Amino acid sequence: MKDKYVLRIIKSIADNLNREEIQGFVHESQVILETEVNFLLGNRQKLVEILNILFPKGIPVSSEFYNKLSDVQYYLEFKPIAITLAGSLWTEAYKLLPTPDAQALLQLLIDGKNIDIWSHIHSLPILLSEVELPSDFASNWFFSVGEKIKSDLAGGDFYKAVENYSFNFPKSGLDVLEKYLSEGLDYLKLHLSAIILGSLRASSEKGFIQKQLIEELDNKLVNNPRTELRICYHRSWVISFRKGILSIE
Repeated sequence: MKDKYVLRIIKSIADNLNREEIQGFVHESQVILETEVNFLLGNRQKLVEILNILFPKGIPVSSEFYNKLSDVQYYLEFKPIAITLAGSLWTEAYKLLPTPDAQALLQLLIDGKNIDIWSHIHSLPILLSEVELPSDFASNWFFSVGEKIKSDLAGGDFYKAVENYSFNFPKSGLDVLEKYLSEGLDYLKLHLSAIILGSLRASSEKGFIQKQLIEELDNKLVNNPRTELRICYHRSWVISFRKGILSIE
């Protein structure tokens, strides 16, 4: 079996074995764990199997979901493979849930008690690269998460997630950006808008969204009499350069 040790650890977490026992399993299998996790990441059926082990009664829209994912990361020692596995499980859970429940699960990350949001921020770039949210929900949720983490440096992965989302789902990203621009840009919305605009510009270069739409938006912002809109335009190029656009021309 290419996933023997990972599944043993997952079953131990599901059965609430004591920490010393689970950590013993982890130390026994350190060398092979990364190989096993990489195998699982390419096999959606296996990810669903892990979710069924962790949540035999179905994916809960409660703190239990996030706490189990936190356990997975904890016992895999918060290594990159742990974060990637947690993000992939989160993605599959979102896809399996009905839309209202999937959105409620995301909202719970912000509103729920006894949930360590910082355990999950690092997995957000994986989730938001793979799942498209309704634009109205996305705009409100991005802002709420941004408010929750504020300027904490550990929140950088959240902004990376917004970047990934806007690049991969540019139609939704454009809707979110237009909503922020229409509402007026405070400090947080200015930061989010610059990230989204820079990602949309890069996405248009790849043909994922009509280039003319982004050029028209750029033209509205670059010499706009409102200072915050000009700042948004100029800041957005940092993201565009990072995603491979080499020139403003």
